Amino acid sequence: MHAIQTAGARVIMLMVVLNKSELDRPILGNNHQTALLFAVRHGSMASIKILLAAGVDVNARDDKGITPLALAAIRRDEYKVALLLTVKGVDPNPHDKYGHSPYSWALHSGDESVLYVLREYAERTGIPLKGMKTQEEWAAEGDEPWDLHSRPVYSL
Repeated sequence: MHAIQTAGARVIMLMVVLNKSELDRPILGNNHQTALLFAVRHGSMASIKILLAAGVDVNARDDKGITPLALAAIRRDEYKVALLLTVKGVDPNPHDKYGHSPYSWALHSGDESVLYVLREYAERTGIPLKGMKTQEEWAAEGDEPWDLHSRPVYSL
C-alpha cells in the first residue's frame, strides 16, 4: 500500500508541474471530485501536502457539497483533518447537501480523535463549530433538507 501511495504522490507532483491550472477542475465520473478531494480519499499525506503547496482550493466541493475537510472527518482520519485545518482560508463549517458539517459527521461517527482535533481547532481559533443545519437555516436558504433515507449517503 505504501508503494501505491508514494507513486500517487509522484503522479500528483507531476500534475502540479505540468498543468497546475487543472488541479481544481472536477474529475468527471468520480463524484466530481477535485485532485485534493481524490487525494484525501485515496492518497497519502505527501500527496495532500503537494497539492496544498500548489495552492489548490481547500474548500472545493464535490457534487454532494462535501469538502476535503468534511471527507477527512467522514473517513475518520484525524491526521488529514489536522493538516487541512492548518491551511489559511479553510472553512471549518461548510454544510453539504445533507446538512452535515465536518463536526456533525465526526459526531455521527463517534470518532473521538477527529472530534478532539476539531474541538482543539475551535478552542485555539475562537471559531465555534457548527453541527447539522437547522430547519431555520434550510428555510432561509430556500431549500429543503435532503432525506438521508431516500437518497444515497456519501460512500466511505
